[in-house]
Amino acid sequence: MLSLSSFLLIRLKYPYFSESIFSSHYVFTKNIPAVSGLLIPEKEYEYIMEAESLSSQYPNIIFLPGLPLLEVIRGKYPDRASWEMDVEYPQWKTDLSRLNANVFAVDEKKFTLFKDGFYKSTFTAEVLKKKKIVKKTEHFIVY
Repeated sequence: MLSLSSFLLIRLKYPYFSESIFSSHYVFTKNIPAVSGLLIPEKEYEYIMEAESLSSQYPNIIFLPGLPLLEVIRGKYPDRASWEMDVEYPQWKTDLSRLNANVFAVDEKKFTLFKDGFYKSTFTAEVLKKKKIVKKTEHFIVY
């Protein structure tokens, strides 16, 4: 019982590697069927809502690097991997040329985690080099 209680308290303090449930404002998600009813930090809710807004503005948008949750929220899967790490996406070179007409939204904060090492995303790096910036939002740069 003691270990179960300890685990529960730790999960409440650090849910899903997010901010502590005791330290920030949390909201129940709604109007987004894939995550409806989840209790998430307000910052993450704003992030998801911004992605939802971009998705409605640009129907063929692809979120980079490796943001499968945003692909699920949109409900669109453009016949490609939704996780652009080199180790899990060996055909990225052919897909990059095939998806050249698409719009890309890059979360540069997350991209810094995937610049080097085993989990690098060359797909995202190539998009940053080849495409031009269309607009910047709080969380994304649209190419």
